[in-house]
Amino acid sequence: MSVKLLSPELEETLYCSRFSGVVQMKLHGQICLEHVAGQKRLDGGQPIELSTRFSVASITKMFTAVCVMQLVEQGTVGLDATLVSYLPEIEGKLPAGVTVDGLLTHRSGLGDYLDDDAALPFVDMPVEQLDHVRAFLPYVLDVQLHEPGRFRYSSAGYVLLGLLIEKVTGLSYQDAVKQMILEPAELSQSGFDAMDAPELDFAMGVLDDGQSNLTHLPAIGGPDGGILTNVTDLVAFWEWLNTRSGLRREYLELFWDKVTVHNPSVAYGRGFDVLTFADQTWCGHTGSDPGISARVVFARESDSHIIVLCNRSSIAFKTFRLIRDALINRPPNG
Repeated sequence: MSVKLLSPELEETLYCSRFSGVVQMKLHGQICLEHVAGQKRLDGGQPIELSTRFSVASITKMFTAVCVMQLVEQGTVGLDATLVSYLPEIEGKLPAGVTVDGLLTHRSGLGDYLDDDAALPFVDMPVEQLDHVRAFLPYVLDVQLHEPGRFRYSSAGYVLLGLLIEKVTGLSYQDAVKQMILEPAELSQSGFDAMDAPELDFAMGVLDDGQSNLTHLPAIGGPDGGILTNVTDLVAFWEWLNTRSGLRREYLELFWDKVTVHNPSVAYGRGFDVLTFADQTWCGHTGSDPGISARVVFARESDSHIIVLCNRSSIAFKTFRLIRDALINRPPNG
């Protein structure tokens, strides 16, 4: 299926000078679209490839949710348990009724410490010192509070889930993800490397002014965002989660249970959003940071996915919308 056949506007978007990243669409077991463009570094000379790793921002929340759900199935963590029962050091600093499930579903009442497209202007330390989860705690505990039980997207909540994972496992969040997901799923291209390491091979994010985004982000990704991964590993993650993770079906279903329905075609579960289009249900997440945009969805009913990873702001979302709309408007036998 050619880009042009899908949509002239999609063709224009993918071949415009601003697009930098990778796109892969698989429908019913067949790769229908692959597109690669752009450079890994500002100085050029390192073209992006299909195998290139990207920082995928909040797509990391899927990994955090899976770690938490593994602990829930093991009986180590309770979905309805209060966070303070695991982290007594935060007692009195957050509402006592904040539960694990409230954090997973963004219904805890906690606000956010950061807009997805913002830098870290509020942080009173160099971003390279934000290299562990607990470093974010003062900022997370200072968020605005809202009415609990209503959806309010909160990266702060996922930072707290990362602290929960650390407390229960005795590991750093990054090592817990490695042991609980990356190693058993054989995701060899995924991890939480220090993005300011000069030898690191990945697509560096580029701001709208053409500068690197490295001074705008924490040095190492955490539970709310920042894992480095690529198309192949994201596909392998979904396959492992559904067939080899060991999570029983009743726990898997909790990820894409439509806890919050935004409209008939968009909902949010636990660590995954749930979309309905082109006669299928799709599960995945978005990722957005300065100089980064990403969108991934996997179909529940078929071997299908759409993955868009970019080292430019916003462009992945426009690309995904154009692909989605083309599929919605495609003739029945198209």
